[in-house]
Amino acid sequence: MLLCAVLLFTGIPSVWVSAADLTTEQKYSFLVQRGIFTGYADGSSRLHESMTREQFAAVLFRLFKLQEWRGSASFNDVKAARWSYGEIGAIARADLMEGVGNGRFSPTAEVSVEQLAVVLVRAYKASGSTSSQVYGKVSSWAKKDVGIALGKGWIPEQMDYKVDALRSLLVVAAYEVYRDMNPDYEPLDIVSVKAISSTAIQIDLRKAVQSVSMDQFKLQDAGAKSVRLLSAKLSNQNKTITITTDKQTSNAVYFLSINGNVTWTYVSYSKDESKPVISSYRILADARVELVFSEAILQNTAENRANYRFDRNLGVKSATLSSDKKTVWIVTDKQTSGQVYTLTVRNIQDLAGNTMDARSNLYFGAVVDKTAPAVTGMTVTANKVVLVFSEKLDFGSAEWEGHYVIDGGIGNPSRAIYNDNDKTVTLTIGNLAGGRLYTLTINGVKDAAGNSIAANTSRSLTGSGTNTSTPYQLQGIGVVNQNTVDVVFSRVLTDMDISRIRLNLISDNQASVNTSGIGQYVSAKPGDDKAVRIQLRSSSEGNPVFFREGHVYLASITGLPGLNTANQANEKRFAGLNEPNRQPYVTKASADNRTSVTVQFSEPVKNVHSAAFKLTDSDGNAVSIASDQLGDRSKVVTQVTLNLNAPLTGSKSYRLSFNRGITDAAGWNEWTITEGNEPYRVSFQGTDQLNAAPKLKSVSAIDRYTFMVSFTEPVRGADQEVYSLNNETDRTGVRLTKGSYANYERSDDRMSVIIRLQADTSGPLRSGKTYKLTYGGDGAQITDDQGARLQTDGGAGELRFQGTDADNERPRILTAEAWSSLLILTLSEPVQGMSGQTNLFTLTAGGSALSATSASYRGKTILLHLNSKPAGTVLAVKFSSQGELDIRDKNGQRPLVQTIQTAVR
Repeated sequence: MLLCAVLLFTGIPSVWVSAADLTTEQKYSFLVQRGIFTGYADGSSRLHESMTREQFAAVLFRLFKLQEWRGSASFNDVKAARWSYGEIGAIARADLMEGVGNGRFSPTAEVSVEQLAVVLVRAYKASGSTSSQVYGKVSSWAKKDVGIALGKGWIPEQMDYKVDALRSLLVVAAYEVYRDMNPDYEPLDIVSVKAISSTAIQIDLRKAVQSVSMDQFKLQDAGAKSVRLLSAKLSNQNKTITITTDKQTSNAVYFLSINGNVTWTYVSYSKDESKPVISSYRILADARVELVFSEAILQNTAENRANYRFDRNLGVKSATLSSDKKTVWIVTDKQTSGQVYTLTVRNIQDLAGNTMDARSNLYFGAVVDKTAPAVTGMTVTANKVVLVFSEKLDFGSAEWEGHYVIDGGIGNPSRAIYNDNDKTVTLTIGNLAGGRLYTLTINGVKDAAGNSIAANTSRSLTGSGTNTSTPYQLQGIGVVNQNTVDVVFSRVLTDMDISRIRLNLISDNQASVNTSGIGQYVSAKPGDDKAVRIQLRSSSEGNPVFFREGHVYLASITGLPGLNTANQANEKRFAGLNEPNRQPYVTKASADNRTSVTVQFSEPVKNVHSAAFKLTDSDGNAVSIASDQLGDRSKVVTQVTLNLNAPLTGSKSYRLSFNRGITDAAGWNEWTITEGNEPYRVSFQGTDQLNAAPKLKSVSAIDRYTFMVSFTEPVRGADQEVYSLNNETDRTGVRLTKGSYANYERSDDRMSVIIRLQADTSGPLRSGKTYKLTYGGDGAQITDDQGARLQTDGGAGELRFQGTDADNERPRILTAEAWSSLLILTLSEPVQGMSGQTNLFTLTAGGSALSATSASYRGKTILLHLNSKPAGTVLAVKFSSQGELDIRDKNGQRPLVQTIQTAVR
């Protein structure tokens, strides 16, 4: 019984109205508590299954509180060893049910709706009650009793009463009969039940009650042991019940039965006695030290500089706690190049006041930040200027109003607010005259390492919402190996930017370079959103030597929209390096379970496929590889998981060797398959761990029209129409039909899927409402990469989550940049409906309309090519009426139409 209660009641919504509004599941839960239903051994109710005659007999036996029959057998097919023997005998003795003839009861035969009605009317002795008209198909012998059962509300109206009755119908009927037999029963209108101390429980009611009695409550622990209740008191305008108890075990599960109609599950009061620990630490590229703690910590202890001590007299300038209270960023004095520092951390407390054990083994290699901060973006409204900086700033210098001056009589801002997370400074200024061009001059602003912004840094702005940005500045070119360089810019790059960048070799030790036949592979530099990595090849060789030690090279960068090219600003000199571009190779292999192995590579590679791998055990026997989990040779990856046809064992070691075919990310250089004259091999130990089936992990609302479903491992089929969504609070469904009502977007790692409700046809999700996502239906086959289906047993195919009122903003133009004949628009989010049209935006300059000659779109960036305009010209841009019709975000929302102005640079 208690096991059934655990499985059933943990899923009951926390708001109960009247008895008439209970769901069938809730009525079933009530009957379980009264001992009328017991459920199945696996804890399920199986309400949608047909009902057998012996199940019906057992429910009647308990409902009418009969005595178990212990006499001789009443029927030939119901032996004394059968579980229902006593119940069927009692029902037959009470003349509530009869046999089917020839001395047989037929216990496993199904019960029709009309049979159920006849028996209930007979058992309740309700034959004299007023009957209702019966319109559906019904046998003549049952018509009167069916009408009586309808009139009393024991069964619902339906087209055919001769069909088999489901268990759900028996639940509803038994519940209504019980209410008729117990007219004083009415459940409390409960909102929540929670522990407020180790000896007290608080029950919050939606409606006030006049009195409360100890007899209404019963408390048990997970072992079905009763806990003594000492008192029950009303407070808070008779809408809160406080129950005092004997001491409960800390952090344990308890079950509180209320009026015998429902059980609430809660976790008893517990005091957090665990100490916070540092779970990870590192030094960032801007020389800040990052500490991540195991739990939320107190801000006054986290930001107390005295709690952090570096050796070698390295001072701590500041310590900042993140919004989630788990991460601390430490800014130090200037570090010494090549130095190793040791950090000691002590006295940090969690929210419960537990103090960490001192940690003195945190080591960091020095990072010397020599790069000055720069302004990378600017947005202007009537009274605000928002500056976006290239890196984190020193708070004091960023928020000193005297560091910012706007000409034209505006002067210093009245206020400067720095946001460390966004690297933005918001200036509050006087009104700007519409269409007038102003200059903002910045001095004295420093980054966290103390580097000052370039003297007299200036930006142009106009009134009426002008948006301007600094040009891209080429900051440096550095050699990685004999044919690869890293190129660093002053601003964050987009995917569209990266795809257009080209390196042009001008000279080698002042001698001209023949660039004929040189190919380039350009990719984002890992871990740096302002840099790209460019790999070169010749027409005849994929891994040539271009850059040599002792040589000085001059190169220019082109193709990047908005790159400053004045006075050869896009050219840089750099030195060669005696470092070959090594072939990619396998660095490690490890067994995930008995039928899968994960392989890691020394660098990003592509053309990955299972036939490139050979696996043997320690006895030299081949182990067949079934497939790889990528299924796409064009993907660039740093690891792959292989599925095996034969299982591994933990007692054996295994060796991977390799065939040709896999290359570096450029596709130019083969990976390593030999070592000298021998095959290159990587060994690993087997395992006896079985492949576990994937599970639903969590569901969470991102905003009113978007929620995310997460899984315990990478899965296939998650972006198919295999879910249903119900608002359990309002008992309504939310349509998830793919395309017309929702869009599905699988994550790259296949660990989650984002479901976007279409704003004009589905949703929204709402705060305070409980939603249930259910996986299943015809053709539903979410599997892991080894074919194990998503686990659904025991309710694992269902998850509940709370709605939210977080707004799903409409797409809009976030920034605009103009460079002579090119207008660059950055949108607030990716959109649909944009495929190179030039009529989706309205463009004006000096009051005259402009037309784009061509357009391209990628990610959140749109490039509009225009006829050339002189520097200083103010362009205004907004979505056109056609743009309003064609453009939609992934939730189907139309764009927000706002005019953005920008000055041509």
